[in-house]
Amino acid sequence: MRRRALLCSLGATATAALAGCSTSDSDDAATLDRLLLRSDTGQAEQVSLTLVYAPRDGSTERPIWGTFEAPAAGDPRPIDDFEGAPGFYSLTATSERHHNQAVISFNSHGGAVGAGPLQFEVVVQESGDVWANLNEAGEDISIPG
Repeated sequence: MRRRALLCSLGATATAALAGCSTSDSDDAATLDRLLLRSDTGQAEQVSLTLVYAPRDGSTERPIWGTFEAPAAGDPRPIDDFEGAPGFYSLTATSERHHNQAVISFNSHGGAVGAGPLQFEVVVQESGDVWANLNEAGEDISIPG
């Protein structure tokens, strides 16, 4: 019984650390600057986005909740019509055509994300898979592999 409780506790701790969910009392917490959308399928893709924001002290909000077009060519589409204050962010991106999704989250008060402004990146890949990433704001989207 004790081993199971210890393993469950260690698993939860490891998961929280990997997700950047540890917190610090630093006032220079990172902010979310924008989201970038792109399609690598050769055509524009409709992507359903839900961005959930939870401040350290306050209620949860959904500053982005709707369907957006990811362009097939040229620069990625920026979405920045939200206030990206420090807090916990979770983004769910779903390809309307391929029915694939990706979920990504971060805690801006955690030390794992750094102090600069950040951006979520979402790409509908040629295969129809949805790829999501967290990067420093202003960086180009670069899919590994």
